[in-house]
Amino acid sequence: MLSTLGKRIILCFFLILALFWLVFFFWLSREQKQFFIEQLRHQAEGIYHYIILTRQWISLHGGIYLKNNNKYLFLTPSHFTKEIADFAQKKLPYQIKIAVINAHNPIHQPDNFEKEAILNFQKGKAKEVWKVVHTSAGPLFRYAAPLVVQRECAKCHWQMKRQKIPGCISISFSAASVFEEFKKNQMFLIIGLMATLLLIFFLLCYLLRVFVLNPLNIFVQALQEIEKGNLNVRVNVKTGDEWERLAQSFNQMVEGLASYQRELEKKVKEATAELAKAYEELKKTEQFKSEFFSSITHDLKTPITAIKG
Repeated sequence: MLSTLGKRIILCFFLILALFWLVFFFWLSREQKQFFIEQLRHQAEGIYHYIILTRQWISLHGGIYLKNNNKYLFLTPSHFTKEIADFAQKKLPYQIKIAVINAHNPIHQPDNFEKEAILNFQKGKAKEVWKVVHTSAGPLFRYAAPLVVQRECAKCHWQMKRQKIPGCISISFSAASVFEEFKKNQMFLIIGLMATLLLIFFLLCYLLRVFVLNPLNIFVQALQEIEKGNLNVRVNVKTGDEWERLAQSFNQMVEGLASYQRELEKKVKEATAELAKAYEELKKTEQFKSEFFSSITHDLKTPITAIKG
């Protein structure tokens, strides 16, 4: 059975480890979440730069022609981006949109996220904007970066060049698989940290019991024997540390108490013997006194009786 001190120490160990575990868990979870979101951002950033590079290449060549049956359709960078976005939406889990402030085409009208992103770009507060939106279909990652009018684009979009940043390229895709992986990693993290916490806790309890509580219990038992009057008890602790030095000092103290007790008992015996001798002498004196008074009473009784007669 653990002593009260042992229970308090183990409780303190448990609380400290639990607090450390909680702080470490929340910190690591936050770092993992930021890592997964950063991976999503890199993915969206790669798509954005690929679109920008493609638009720049098409603008540099003055546009491209797309064969449709027996006809050739002229595609500008904007039309090409729209066609690629429509094609990617059918084949890939991406949604690509060119959002422009005051656009005449409803397709390019920005939503609230894109409006906020364009305003931040125009004010110079950010170079890219992203966030995770939780929808009924699951988490959705949204990314927006500035729609920059390059020198090659100025031939057709000369009116947009006057604006600082006319719009943005918006990219959105599902982040459900990433967050499922994050939750799975969180579960493994909880199990691993719990197992580590229990292992460290039991290891600390074992070390505490072996190196602290067991020697302490030996001293407690020795003190209980001394309290009963047994000064022959000795503490045998061979740990090679402070406990052993304390045991040696304790044994010396008990030896001194035992020696003092023996000396005190010897003096008590001597004093008792002297008192017994004095008592015997006092008894003899009392007997002599009684005999003396008896003799005087007997000797005076006869002449007093005669005088009385």
